[in-house]
Amino acid sequence: MDIGDLTFSHIMVLIISILAGYLALRGIGQLLNRYNPILVIIYFYFFSSIAISHALLLGTFGKSRDVRTASGNGILKLSCDSLFVPYQTKKHSMILF
Repeated sequence: MDIGDLTFSHIMVLIISILAGYLALRGIGQLLNRYNPILVIIYFYFFSSIAISHALLLGTFGKSRDVRTASGNGILKLSCDSLFVPYQTKKHSMILF
């Protein structure tokens, strides 16, 4: 199955590399949103192969910013509510939960 000089395997490799590139760029965007951009650039400079793999995995399996903020707000609200410990005056002993 030839299309000019391209075979089916070449086309599949091209499609897979475009998909991997998209996911890696999405992961890089998530890294830049989560961490200091200068540190991310240094991370990519010194540990390029590990950083690209990390970005690819983050782009594939990482949560989007909307999902992180939605779940983060719920966790923050739950933790603030659970930190509230009512107490009574000095006449009575403290009530701890």
